[in-house]
Amino acid sequence: MLTLTFLSICITGAGANTSCSQLNEIKQVNDTTWVIFIDKMPEYPGGEFALNEFIYKKLVYPKESHAEGKVYICFSVSEEGKVKEVRVFRSLDPYCYKEAFRIVSKLPIIFLLYLKSDFMFDQLEKYQNNGHFFFMKGNSMEEVAKDIPDEPGVYCVYALVRGHIELVYIGKSGKLEQDGTFNGPMLNQCINYKKEGIKRDSFFKSMITKLGADALDIYWYVTFDKKHPDLPAFVEAILLQRHYDIYGRLPLWNKSF
Repeated sequence: MLTLTFLSICITGAGANTSCSQLNEIKQVNDTTWVIFIDKMPEYPGGEFALNEFIYKKLVYPKESHAEGKVYICFSVSEEGKVKEVRVFRSLDPYCYKEAFRIVSKLPIIFLLYLKSDFMFDQLEKYQNNGHFFFMKGNSMEEVAKDIPDEPGVYCVYALVRGHIELVYIGKSGKLEQDGTFNGPMLNQCINYKKEGIKRDSFFKSMITKLGADALDIYWYVTFDKKHPDLPAFVEAILLQRHYDIYGRLPLWNKSF
């Protein structure tokens, strides 16, 4: 059996860093877990399953080789989604090297470029009053979320699961009344409030267990202030629409909209 293992995927193009070793942001969750954020992480349409299916269908085991094992590959993806700069870091023999190089070079030019700061979140970049925090099983939500302001806005919850990052929830806080004032729980209250009838602290901990996650990474943004009077419900709707456009569904914890 010949297995292809992708060591890393880099982005090339205007404003992107072409070095595999230089990453946009590295943050420590705890003594043993580090989270690496890459500015525009590419993903094959249909996800990892579809990518593996493509490789399985196209891979031809070289007759000249009698080796079995893994071939480690690194490649770059342009802003147009084109695979380039394919490099085989470790192979079994020259024949496996050649086949691995051929397969990766044939990947369709349809890689989707998105994640935390791609077009889906361009809407959030203008909000200067923002922040984020990690939440793990041993944390108190009241303690880690104490610096969140009581202002109207939106928040996004990411689950960090075995090295993968998934957006699992998009929410809003604050409700605009007819007289122009806001009512209801604001950001601090909303994140510390209840989800599905139980306190957020307990809900988040139960979801960490259910997902097998290392931690949750929670980002918040004040969307309505003197500089940007954007209704939280409006911003939430834009984010959910863009998430649906990409994935064809809502985030895992957004049951409906």
